[in-house]
Amino acid sequence: EAKIRVGVIDTGVGIAEADLYKVFDKFMQVSTPSGVERKGLGLGLAIARELVERHGGEIWAESELGVGSKFYFTLPRFYTLNTLAKPTRERIKNFLLKGIRLYLISLLIINYKEFKKRIKVNPEKLSLDLKRLIEKAMVEFSKDDKEKPQITITGFAKGECSVILPGASEEEASRLCSLLKGKINAYFLKNKIEEAFIALGMVSYKDKAQLDGAQHFSANLYIKEIYIGSEMRRYKRVDYKVDIDVISGQGNSETFQAIDISEGGICFSYGRPLKTDALVRLRLKTPQELYLKGRVAWIKRQAQLMPLGQARYMLGLEFVHLKDSDRKILQRLVRENKINTGMKNEK
Repeated sequence: EAKIRVGVIDTGVGIAEADLYKVFDKFMQVSTPSGVERKGLGLGLAIARELVERHGGEIWAESELGVGSKFYFTLPRFYTLNTLAKPTRERIKNFLLKGIRLYLISLLIINYKEFKKRIKVNPEKLSLDLKRLIEKAMVEFSKDDKEKPQITITGFAKGECSVILPGASEEEASRLCSLLKGKINAYFLKNKIEEAFIALGMVSYKDKAQLDGAQHFSANLYIKEIYIGSEMRRYKRVDYKVDIDVISGQGNSETFQAIDISEGGICFSYGRPLKTDALVRLRLKTPQELYLKGRVAWIKRQAQLMPLGQARYMLGLEFVHLKDSDRKILQRLVRENKINTGMKNEK
């Protein structure tokens, strides 16, 4: 539930296993069967990796010569709310019917229920404070033109607020957005609200007839959206350096070191990439040994190389078929490691 995974799968010539870890490097073109033409500069996958990783995702490949290749990437899931409640839609409709151009500024707190749990500010105080910030921004915005009507529709019980600006210009709408963002940022800094982001995007909706060059309805609707949220994960991950045994179907095991853990999964360093969605048995060498099953959810090649040019990988496993007793142990383990990590950081 924390990530989206996309797979692009073909039935082409395939890639040799020895070349798989190289395909995301710049200017890299792996060997191809005779008669197959090479194209491009070897930059496409390097650019893809850069884009995916900058968005907090992972990208990897699996292939078999003569069978085909599978390329996967993940991106963090982005939770949104219903942007336009019915009262807001009705007010917009009335303006459009009168032929009035307007801007709608929609301020949304992403996954508000979870966001409230993450912050130290009381939720009722947060709602009241944000409402006051918006009212103050509206007063400052109205100084230049007191006659221009603005309509504010709040719904902070759901973490959303809408501001309708009939007859406003692009410059005016942008100025109000800047005021709102500045005041909210300052509020977050003052109250030490961490892991929060504020993003601003713009979508313009115009009458289709206008785009076709025909006679068109004179009103235009422009929407600006301000998102407030946090790095949303279903489970909080904590640093966790402990040896784990990866057990094969034949009962053989290899020992590796974990990197981090959560109630929902574990990340560890591995000498070779396992298959995506492969089921793995694990033994965690904790004071109370845990035997767990996990599914390979994502793979990421680490930057440093091992001797002889071998690659090393980070693997993310999601726990499957967890028993209630194991889940309670994991919860306690994560909680204790979170406290210990916090104490180390303070020191």
